[in-house]
Order: sequence, then structure tokens, then C-alpha cells
Amino acid sequence: MIQRRSVVVLAACLVTLLATAPGRAADMFFEGIDDLPLMPGLTEKPGERSNFDTAAGRIVARAARGSVTADAVLRFYGDTLPQLGWRQVAAGVFMRGSEKLQIDFPSQPAGTRALEMRILITPG
Repeated sequence: MIQRRSVVVLAACLVTLLATAPGRAADMFFEGIDDLPLMPGLTEKPGERSNFDTAAGRIVARAARGSVTADAVLRFYGDTLPQLGWRQVAAGVFMRGSEKLQIDFPSQPAGTRALEMRILITPG
């Protein structure tokens, strides 16, 4: 009886983990960009997504906001992007193959507590 109950509890835990895993994985990357992580503490702004394919390459724009600092964002991407093949060429600017990735921080209205950041990938 105890052994059967343990199996049922274990199965329920496994089902719960499997059911929640895709949502967690999706939160870790920008929508539609499998290899561009979303820094913990940031939330993607869904209304600010752009994708274009050109003869020279893709143009991708994403935006996110959160209660983080610009320095923390630059440190996170400076540590993370090289592991994904990006080479840092300046603060917030990375190259990979023929693509350039740039991180910037638009002007924030006075009194805004959450930082907004944008990522733009263009042919380099």
C-alpha cells in the first residue's frame, strides 16, 4: 500500500514538472529566437517584436523591461553571449558571423522604476 502511494505521488510530481517545464523554458529566451536568452529579472515586451529577412540577412528587434540595472544587463549578456558564439566588440555590441547584436537602453521617463532595454540584430 505504501509503495503504491509512493509511485502515485512520484508520478504526480513528474507530470507537474513536465507540464510546467515548457513555460519555464519559454521564459528563458526571447520569443522566436532560440539562442537569445532573456536575462532573469526581465520580461519581454510582446508588442515590441520585429523580424525581417533581407538579402543581406535578418533584422530582429526585441525589447524587455525589469527591475534590473543597465550594468547588470551588460554583465549578463557579456558573460552569456560569448558562450553562444557572439564576440564582444564594444560595450553592448557583439558580432557573430555576419551578424551584429546591439543592446541599448532608451531614455526612461522620470520616476520610472523598471529599466527598459532593446536588442537589435542586424547584418554586420
